[in-house]
Amino acid sequence: MTDDRRTGTQRPDTDLQDILSAVMVVAQGLDLPATVRRIVTSAMTLVDARYGAVGVSSDDGSLEEFIYVGIDAETAARIGDPPCGRGLLGHLLEVQQPVRIAELSEHPSSVGFPPNHPPMHSFLGAPIIVSGELFGCIYLSEKANGLAFTGSDAKAIEIFAAATAVAIDNAQMHSAAMRQQERLGELQVIEERERIGRDLHDHVIQRIFAAGLGLQVARSTAAEEPVRARLDSVIGELDRTIADIRSTIFELSTGQSGLRTRLVRAVRAVAHGGGLSVDVGFSGPVESAVSDDALARDIEAVVTESVSNAMRHSGGTRVSVTVIAGGDAVTVEVADDGSGIPDGGRRSGLRNLATRAELRGGTVELLPADANAERPGTVVRWSVPREP
Repeated sequence: MTDDRRTGTQRPDTDLQDILSAVMVVAQGLDLPATVRRIVTSAMTLVDARYGAVGVSSDDGSLEEFIYVGIDAETAARIGDPPCGRGLLGHLLEVQQPVRIAELSEHPSSVGFPPNHPPMHSFLGAPIIVSGELFGCIYLSEKANGLAFTGSDAKAIEIFAAATAVAIDNAQMHSAAMRQQERLGELQVIEERERIGRDLHDHVIQRIFAAGLGLQVARSTAAEEPVRARLDSVIGELDRTIADIRSTIFELSTGQSGLRTRLVRAVRAVAHGGGLSVDVGFSGPVESAVSDDALARDIEAVVTESVSNAMRHSGGTRVSVTVIAGGDAVTVEVADDGSGIPDGGRRSGLRNLATRAELRGGTVELLPADANAERPGTVVRWSVPREP
């Protein structure tokens, strides 16, 4: 530490009551960021400093965060990036001892200030040690009235830093406890989702399936065509209900809220009340391959239009939707078992799909699902390059 830089009238040395009052301010609440900011303002008040900061250290010895007070937002924007722990700030992180300097520019570790930084001369710093580990450092500059920080100021900040370490430790433990509570809550939600999914699969689906088998037996013995047609309609509705429940089980088991869930919901909305059974499947890392929301919207539109076209025009009984994330492309395939490609080889809505594909350097194809079948069906294959 150095001697005082200037002589003159100074306020009385900081006493224990001042330190206790400052610590009490810091100890209010358990939020860690708020606690750190209170440390800065309380330390500045304690020794009459114009500028103050707490630098939170990282594992590599640099500054992970730099919380400052005394410099307005406009000035901070002109200065640029916050300090990373070079010069005197890094020196304090390294020595982990209180440092008091009358003139910053004269210290061997000083590297000067960036452009637009306000002038600073006197300096006082102290490490904050939490549970035996360096949490960071308190940095103070420019004591009031142009005086140098006193030895009493240095001792007060040293005691203050040691006392506030307890508040930081409490805040960290509180944050850890809250995170643990959130994880336990998430686990409970996951367990409840899995239980509901098992109940739907083991009980609800099985009962619906059994009811469908019973109706199929009844259909085989029905003599009148209207009765058989009605039974076919009910059996088809049961199949669609089972497909919807399986989609719900998928959502419950994965907890997905991304593209997969969006597509499942979009297909269910389009197919609701229609006469076709619709299945949705995925192959490859779809979520990570479609991280851009604009591409996700395109895929959702492609699936919606293709399923809607199949519902209106195919005359089939089933539609399958498959989204494939390959090594270099994302592909959507919508296949039906209907009457096949209509005259002219195009369906309404295909132009929109082609435009979406072309804008992304991709392609769209309209192909028979099974060219040799009596009802060849149709496959819409929409493919675009995968995002890098």
